[in-house]
Amino acid sequence: MFPPGFDDAKKSFYHQCLFDRDHLSSQSTAAGTGLALLAQVAEPSGTVHLCKLFRLTCGVQALFDLISDPYERKNLHNPPPYPAFCATEEANLEKILRYNAQQKGWLTCSDAEWPRHNGTPASG
Repeated sequence: MFPPGFDDAKKSFYHQCLFDRDHLSSQSTAAGTGLALLAQVAEPSGTVHLCKLFRLTCGVQALFDLISDPYERKNLHNPPPYPAFCATEEANLEKILRYNAQQKGWLTCSDAEWPRHNGTPASG
């Protein structure tokens, strides 16, 4: 589940991860695909968060902490930045989602089309 080079010290904080892919309806012959990662992640203090990262393949991204925001009203993806735990883990969540989407053959984006959470192209 973890991509090569993932921070070994962080792995123990990721307790469970679920991946999902939805084919979104469209009038187009090339309907979009939504990718989602639901991860139960613990802070070093032991506080657990349920982080949900959603990407509309190769575009829009949203991030939520479902324990504090079960109705997904506060998007933690930028802008604006929120001082929230799931937001601090967004780069790691992206790496996990992208790697697993590639392994399952779900990823149709090039590196340039899969920007990091700060808007710069991903590497590797």
